[in-house]
Parts: sequence; structure tokens; C-alpha cells
Amino acid sequence: MPLKKADGKGKGFAFVQFQNPDEAVEAYLDNDNTIFQGRLLHIISAKAKKDTKLDDFEISKLPLKKQKEIKRKQNAFKATFNWNSLYLNVRLLGFPQEICTNRHVD
Repeated sequence: MPLKKADGKGKGFAFVQFQNPDEAVEAYLDNDNTIFQGRLLHIISAKAKKDTKLDDFEISKLPLKKQKEIKRKQNAFKATFNWNSLYLNVRLLGFPQEICTNRHVD
């Protein structure tokens, strides 16, 4: 159940997922528009997420700033590096630099 950040109380709605579609339909029919703890329970079935993927032609019509933002987001999941390790300074780890760079000290 989603909670409010300010006071930690519930927002007044919840998400429920059923493995069996027949059970979901039965729960919907049995509980929609019923009174629960003094409040009217209204059940709304979920809808599939809209596919908002734009092709290159549609992206080219957008302002340049928006184009760059969309392309950056599209390429973000393709990245093979970990941002946490990019800015890691060897001296912050507390190890001698020779150990971390595979250099041997004679």
C-alpha cells in the first residue's frame, strides 16, 4: 500500500495482483461498491501501460533539448558501466595505489 511521506499514513488506495484471473474477477464482483471499514470500496481494474516509444521521425519534430533527453534515456539502459565505480578514488579505499593498479613494488 502506498504511504504518504509526510506522516506515513496510507494514501487511500492499494494494488492487488492475482495469479489466477478467475479469482481476480470473483474478487472484483464480490467486493466492488461494498462498504469496508466505513468507506465505499471502489475497485478499478488495471490497464496495460501505454507504449509511448517514439520513432526517429517523431523525435525530430520535438525541440532539441527534448530530443537529447529522450536519446539519453534510451541509451541509459545500454550502458555497461556502473556509475558507482566511475568516481571511485583509490586513496579513498585505504589501499596502497600499487595494489589497486596491479603494479608490483620491488
